[in-house]
Amino acid sequence: IALNLEEIPYDIKPVNLVKSSGEQHSNEFREINPMEKVPALHIDNHTLIESVTVEKLLSSSAGKYCVGDEITLADCCLVPQIYNARKFHVDLTPFSTILRIGRHLEHHPAFPATHPNNQPDCPPEAIK
Repeated sequence: IALNLEEIPYDIKPVNLVKSSGEQHSNEFREINPMEKVPALHIDNHTLIESVTVEKLLSSSAGKYCVGDEITLADCCLVPQIYNARKFHVDLTPFSTILRIGRHLEHHPAFPATHPNNQPDCPPEAIK
């Protein structure tokens, strides 16, 4: 998604994790990632083989919001998902970029005004 939003050209090389006990264990994939794990992101003659490394690269080059420094529909969709994740006690700590963006959006007047707890029909017991 991020590559598409930034209009960065890329080639998809699917890795079937089920077929033949997992294609990530093939010799071909082992040349890309000796740890035999996905994802593997190849950028500028470098291959990033850990999700955390990929996330750090993307977060260090990311803007204030989902797609740069301007609020987009992606941000409008993200905020309710963060709310629902918290409502159902999903641990978001592994998703530092999502949390960072959420913190920025919480301070924009459009988002707190539409928070479910701020709606006229919100039951008092739902407000935490």
